[in-house]
Amino acid sequence: MDEPLYVIHTIDSIVALSGQSLLVQCKAHLRARQQYYSPQQQQQKNQSTEDDDLLFEPETLYNRFPEEKGPLYDLMDNSQACFILLYLKNFLMKLYGFTEAKVQEYSPSEAAKVYEKTLSSRKNVPMFNPLAALDGGRRRDGTTNDPLANDRQSIQSHFNLATKICNFRKMLLSLDRMENDDDSDLDGEIAVAAKEQDDDEDADGCVEPSGEAADVDT
Repeated sequence: MDEPLYVIHTIDSIVALSGQSLLVQCKAHLRARQQYYSPQQQQQKNQSTEDDDLLFEPETLYNRFPEEKGPLYDLMDNSQACFILLYLKNFLMKLYGFTEAKVQEYSPSEAAKVYEKTLSSRKNVPMFNPLAALDGGRRRDGTTNDPLANDRQSIQSHFNLATKICNFRKMLLSLDRMENDDDSDLDGEIAVAAKEQDDDEDADGCVEPSGEAADVDT
């Protein structure tokens, strides 16, 4: 029982650290807030902690995008690794019948003999196949025939990127909640987040930023 629990524990650590690092890097690429105050007031305001709940809304984030958005696209491409790891975690939990409470109880520092109980895998668990995350990799490599998948110049693509970043943050927050709620549906949370990511990439004029936001790139 020790090996799969160790893998799941490691996945949680990697996703938590990598996910937060990606969000911090995204914030570092954003433009500074508009100066509606005196220089002294603005300096004090910039030193204060910015409310991430307000910042990580699609339109707010879009309006703070820099002129060069390539690094932001690259960061969100890298976020697919987190989704693959979460799919793997979910697969292992289903395969061995682990609960989130069981995962939280595990500590790699404890003696291995505590977890020496023999595990039996379930026979009706679907094969590990994280199509959404793998498809994101194919799009990144340019191995798709969809011209929209590699479009990084349109206003719609930029707004979809903002939505994708916000959805990624929501997914990370949902994982934090699940650590304290054993009834949470990990599979559902990942599936919804991955679908939202995929829908954002496939969208063709379905979600339009407001006129104020659109003016940023015109």
